[in-house]
Amino acid sequence: MGLLDDTSAALTAAAARSDSCVSFYSGGKDSRVVIDLAVRHFRVVTACYMPFLPGLACVEAMLSEARARWGVEVLQLPHWGLRQCLQDEIFCAGLPAGAEDLPVWKMAEVYTLAQHVTGAGYVLTDGQLWHEPRD
Repeated sequence: MGLLDDTSAALTAAAARSDSCVSFYSGGKDSRVVIDLAVRHFRVVTACYMPFLPGLACVEAMLSEARARWGVEVLQLPHWGLRQCLQDEIFCAGLPAGAEDLPVWKMAEVYTLAQHVTGAGYVLTDGQLWHEPRD
């Protein structure tokens, strides 16, 4: 089988165990392909976007396109690297007030949170199908 056939078979098997997934979405070509495949296999697909700065018009337009094109809900969770960027003053001069209380997240924790918030059985990312039992 080819890559597309293998991927489709894996998604079909996953969809037989759970009818829902979260697909992490950046608007780039890879995440667009993943979400397009997801909606062909799962009954419920939620797109998850991780902004550094929510509410930007260019981002909102991209998320509106995803809603319209694939009929998905969009969940926005803070980017897993935001706390570290603030601490290292990458996008700001000085740590903003209250930022010291922000947790340092790992990507697996974001997957778990997205799964918990949506109740989805699986998390899809570029090249990965991730599943952990929910509580």
